[in-house]
Amino acid sequence: MAVKVWVDILVLPILLAVLFPLHACAFYIQVGAHGEECFFEQGTKGAKMVLNFRVMQGGFLEIDVDITGPNNDPLFQWVRETSGRYAFTTHQEGSYRFCFSNRASTLVPETVLFSIDKDQDPRTHLFQDEDRLHVKLEKMIKKLTAAIMVVKQKQEHMENTSGHHDLTWTRPRKRTLK
Repeated sequence: MAVKVWVDILVLPILLAVLFPLHACAFYIQVGAHGEECFFEQGTKGAKMVLNFRVMQGGFLEIDVDITGPNNDPLFQWVRETSGRYAFTTHQEGSYRFCFSNRASTLVPETVLFSIDKDQDPRTHLFQDEDRLHVKLEKMIKKLTAAIMVVKQKQEHMENTSGHHDLTWTRPRKRTLK
């Protein structure tokens, strides 16, 4: 019985990843003082995109973030934020721009951890000619996949934040208590 549970735990995520691929990578970047770094992601109409970010190091741990559509249409903007998450459905095909700006800082660069996740092909359906039950099952699996990805990203952020907290507070506190 225990072997079957472990097989289910190991096989289900792999099966979900193969059936419903999501493009997800996390990157660390350093944005210099008065600097700006932009990244582009190609989107198809109706695709789902999610930006997750967290300032890990530098200054007051604040950064400005701009998300722009294919025709330079502003989609979303943050000013002096430490972390955030923005999910949206693309309204047209083209290149979407994600910019991180450190214009407010005069001396200190900021280190940012971010990921841009997108549904690879929103128009493909695994069960196109099947009855409604299969379509509902597919939607439920996609929602579960997205929820698992969010939990995984939250765990990664918590691990990074914990490490940052250790560097920032625990070590200096030990030195002052000696």
